[in-house]
Amino acid sequence: MTYIPTEPGQHYVECVIWKPEGSFTEKIYNYFLDTTSHLQHGEVVESSEDKFDLFTETVGSVHLNIDLIVRGFKNYGVEFKSQ
Repeated sequence: MTYIPTEPGQHYVECVIWKPEGSFTEKIYNYFLDTTSHLQHGEVVESSEDKFDLFTETVGSVHLNIDLIVRGFKNYGVEFKSQ
């Protein structure tokens, strides 16, 4: 999970990518058939309590250059401090 910046301007964000590790049997199956394990219940990622039971492995990262423009935020009660 990566948090998107909330301050206006240019930002560099690195997002680490992971996949579920799977059981020993799944690892063997994945190795020989060149597949990957999948989560049976995607809600596990959103729940902070269940994340501790999740075994994962890192498979890379995505690098993002984000130009953030904040417009119309005052209409929703959001104010930014001037630098």
